Amino acid sequence: MRYGKLVRDKIINFLESKGLKYTCHPASEKELPKKLEEKVLEEIYELLESKNEEEFSDVKEILNEFCRFYGINEKLVESTRRKKLQERGGFEKKIILEEIIEKENELEKKCFFCEVYKDGKEIAYENNHFYSRFDRFPVSLGHSEIISKRHIEKLEELKRIEWDSLNLAIKDTTYLIENSDLKKIYINLLKNVPNKSSKNFLESAINSPFLGKKPDAYNHGINDGEAAGRTIHHLHWHIIPRYFDDVKNPQGGVRNIIPQKGLY
Repeated sequence: MRYGKLVRDKIINFLESKGLKYTCHPASEKELPKKLEEKVLEEIYELLESKNEEEFSDVKEILNEFCRFYGINEKLVESTRRKKLQERGGFEKKIILEEIIEKENELEKKCFFCEVYKDGKEIAYENNHFYSRFDRFPVSLGHSEIISKRHIEKLEELKRIEWDSLNLAIKDTTYLIENSDLKKIYINLLKNVPNKSSKNFLESAINSPFLGKKPDAYNHGINDGEAAGRTIHHLHWHIIPRYFDDVKNPQGGVRNIIPQKGLY
């Protein structure tokens, strides 16, 4: 069985005492940071699952090594903990913060996707950091958008936890596309269309020969900037379902956004 993970120093002695064969190597400077992070997460997940003293001790041990590697002063950590405890309190009162009602900035006031989220009527799915909606100008049957709840424009502005939420949103929205009554959804959207163009797109989707069929593939992506075609300056990810024979020749996929560059 392959592991590829950081282990305690004496695990090798234990394996040898059991007559077990193994392979190992000292972690290089390049791979050690990632392996340390993976081990921290592994031990924390095990603690959350077991909630016992042994797993808590494992968490403390790997955090000690983490601090040593990154030069974090443990005495300073403790003094900082005490200072924050005095200034902000601990967790004895078990307070659950529901929401902070923030003042709108000028960008959010004018942002279409911020308004869609506040209204809530078009939300098909949401998690902590993203929501999705069915596009009112569907390129193909099931075309959806995954939109950041936080008002940002570019992918590189995403925090690490938001990347995880985006991955989950892509997975869950894809499931939604494949298991929703798209005809019913588009009929409902037709009741309140923003313009004639949207009406034409929605009617085309309702009359699609692929209605009722599961997508055969997907195009994923974003228009990250005006030169890339972005018209709403709020980060959103497109999921465009594809079906065999929806175009004459799909070869090249996203390369076709620039004419005559799809084939090579």
